[in-house]
Amino acid sequence: MLGTGSRLLKSAAELSEGTHLITATAQDSSGLTGLAQVDVTVQRTVPPSLADLSVSQTSQATAAGLTFTITVENLGPNDATGLKVTDSLPPGSTVLTAASTLGACTVTNGLLTCAINQLPLGESAVVTLQLAVPRTGIYTNVADVRGVELDPVPSNNLAQEVAQFTAPLPVLHIELAGNSVTISWPAT
Repeated sequence: MLGTGSRLLKSAAELSEGTHLITATAQDSSGLTGLAQVDVTVQRTVPPSLADLSVSQTSQATAAGLTFTITVENLGPNDATGLKVTDSLPPGSTVLTAASTLGACTVTNGLLTCAINQLPLGESAVVTLQLAVPRTGIYTNVADVRGVELDPVPSNNLAQEVAQFTAPLPVLHIELAGNSVTISWPAT
């Protein structure tokens, strides 16, 4: 019996998990009784697992183009699973190499995707992306990370890096042989 009275309120916390048959009996002033029954199912829900994933990146110009270093961190409070790092490559760039310290990376239609199975609390993974770029200019690289767990701070899941590439000037070779001067430079 859950109680008696004109009004009966019970919270689900007072019932064990499972299905319960609740019966209510009421009697009016003339002595007539009424009966009502209802099945109630109580299920406990587990709070979602949380993992605050953060992504940042740096860049460096190289002789062939640009190198972007993308760092993914798990700020917790739980381990993160099923991570996917995506990177929208700068237009006109060509991937020379793409590697992750955890997991494999693929490139399809200008999108780099790296799968990371698990990233423990407090740990990080690094994706290194080497690009060839067609000409001198400013290039923007955008990286994003998502995981299976609920992320309490989604605002740190996206990082944009703006990098400048300046093509090296050709090196002139000048040779003097007798009365003849030869000037040459490498083809680009």
